[in-house]
Amino acid sequence: MNKYHQPLLPDHTYHLLSRAIGSEKLFLCEENYRFFLEKLNKHTSPVCGIYCYALIPNHFHLFARVRDEETIIQHFEEVKKRLMIPYATICLISSWKDSVIF
Repeated sequence: MNKYHQPLLPDHTYHLLSRAIGSEKLFLCEENYRFFLEKLNKHTSPVCGIYCYALIPNHFHLFARVRDEETIIQHFEEVKKRLMIPYATICLISSWKDSVIF
């Protein structure tokens, strides 16, 4: 398994991050940060507790503790669908870019 894609174990704490592709930015304005944090809280609270975060224009960091394994499996695809894809769509629409950011 790639060292960047380690399985998340229940009751463990992790430093998680994601970044934009190339020189693209994830957060183009103040509203992007607020939107992302609202969605992050809504869709990750069932599967992990976020202790702290850093939102940087082209990437973000999370320090999170994973809940139980069954909960993670149930919610992983849902989180991806409802957080990452909608956020990328909003960024692309608002910036009128024809590219990908994740």
